[in-house]
Amino acid sequence: MDDDKISTYSSSPGRIRDWLSSYVKTKTMCGNKQSLSSRRKTLTREEEYLITHVRGLYTKCDVNEGDLLTCENYYAAVPYNENQISTRDVDLERHQYRFTTPRSKDQPILKKWLKVVNIDS
Repeated sequence: MDDDKISTYSSSPGRIRDWLSSYVKTKTMCGNKQSLSSRRKTLTREEEYLITHVRGLYTKCDVNEGDLLTCENYYAAVPYNENQISTRDVDLERHQYRFTTPRSKDQPILKKWLKVVNIDS
């Protein structure tokens, strides 16, 4: 039946099998809303690989105590160091981050050097 001519707007049985197979594989990998525990467990080596590609934040210029973290005074780069702020940690639309200690240019920005302040505060 796969060899029969079909309209260009129709799908062949083989194509539908491929789509359904991909759907089942995706659903298995992602899990479902009802049971988060059924999600695929990440492998340790996969997590280690992903961590090596996380970008840490570094000071772009000298900053003083009390300065806010802004796009103008930091940059993101590899490597990410333990206890460093990463691009995954920062949400400048919801929070402000105030330096609690002065830092010089090109230093990794550690979590302990910032105080998180809600924008509404």
